[in-house]
Amino acid sequence: MNYAARRFAVDCMLALALLEHPALIRGQGIPHFDLDAGDLKLSGPAEPWRFVNAVGEKAGVWGFESGVLEGWVYPLKVFHDFSLAFQIEGSPTIYPAEHLIRSVRVRPQSVDLQYSAERFTVTETLFTPRHEAGFVILLESKSSAPLRVFVRFRP
Repeated sequence: MNYAARRFAVDCMLALALLEHPALIRGQGIPHFDLDAGDLKLSGPAEPWRFVNAVGEKAGVWGFESGVLEGWVYPLKVFHDFSLAFQIEGSPTIYPAEHLIRSVRVRPQSVDLQYSAERFTVTETLFTPRHEAGFVILLESKSSAPLRVFVRFRP
């Protein structure tokens, strides 16, 4: 399959997912749930240059602790140069996530990247099921005011 056909297929899948779940478009999110980790985990301060991944047999998310990522559903690269930025409502400042990375927690089934600024904290969870062709990037925020999240990537 050539690049244009792959890109069209990915764009169609994303559009269908958004149309089936209009709450995602409105930013209402999903109810909070825990990914039970048990006792096995490594955590510490983030080093933006250090490699991080959440992989399964059919898909994976790779990148750096700075939060710059790429996602694959084998053999198709779904996106690359994925990054986040944040803006507090009423503030003109946009905070790139790679400047706010504070800590990392690695568990057998997922990776958590924590971003912090004065008025908010965001935890990004990278999860890839072991036997399924897909992955999930979850964001959980704690903020003193409404928070706008910008997601940037290249297909």
